[in-house]
Amino acid sequence: MRLTLSPATEQFIRQMVKSGQYLNPTHVVEAAVATLKQYDDFPPGELERFIAEGEASGYLDGATALKKRRARRAAGRSSKR
Repeated sequence: MRLTLSPATEQFIRQMVKSGQYLNPTHVVEAAVATLKQYDDFPPGELERFIAEGEASGYLDGATALKKRRARRAAGRSSKR
């Protein structure tokens, strides 16, 4: 299979490989397809409903949750030294 990608998409793929997250462009595309498959496993509107429920709960926004997780990981690493 051959694909024609926009220059912006090609640049994004190159950046992902350069970041070290992926070994090569094929791995980037495979990860993107896997994400689409996961999204398609939900009935129409269900994922959006889950997201809306989570946001309405007021528990934690994504940025705050990520900061707390990073702080816990950093604390765990420093306590093991």
